[in-house]
Amino acid sequence: MNKVAILKEIIFSNKLILEKISEYAKKLNKIYAKEKLVIISVLNGSVFFTTRLASLLKIDLEIDFIAVSSYNDNKKKSKTHFYKELKINIANKNVLIIEDIIDSGKTIGLVYEFLKKLNPKHIRLCSLIMSGKNRKTNNNNFTFSIDRLLTLNNDSWIVGFGIDFQEKFRNLTDIYSIQWSKSKELIKIK
Repeated sequence: MNKVAILKEIIFSNKLILEKISEYAKKLNKIYAKEKLVIISVLNGSVFFTTRLASLLKIDLEIDFIAVSSYNDNKKKSKTHFYKELKINIANKNVLIIEDIIDSGKTIGLVYEFLKKLNPKHIRLCSLIMSGKNRKTNNNNFTFSIDRLLTLNNDSWIVGFGIDFQEKFRNLTDIYSIQWSKSKELIKIK
């Protein structure tokens, strides 16, 4: 029998998530008060984060989406594949890449390198959550800095606020850890 994901506990409440996004929006409103910003949201998980953040920005703004896959059936693929590229020309523009969660950093690194070749003026990266389990939390493994709103300090598998498990649980407003069960029961909150 296949393992089934069961919601275990709330790791980040919706209230905390929204507070962190609001704080970050204020920061961006100051930085880009007199400049245009292009947000590039990495699909699918960052859509909730992107829409909430964009709704709080009071600046000249464009939004585009990029889709990249480096996971398949919970196993790493040997290659990362871009399957939705940009519509907006980002040459000489300030770019903010938004990601839902950064784990190993492989995917966001490839997105960064891909976008860098398109000659933006500046690239800023932001992740709603940085997983601390596979790297030092001070960005030492990256050649670029990442703004992080929340840090996951354990190896929990998480879902909610756009983050999924097999395309399920994205719609949850809080972020939960999940545990594995062999039962057919899919959602259970302790």
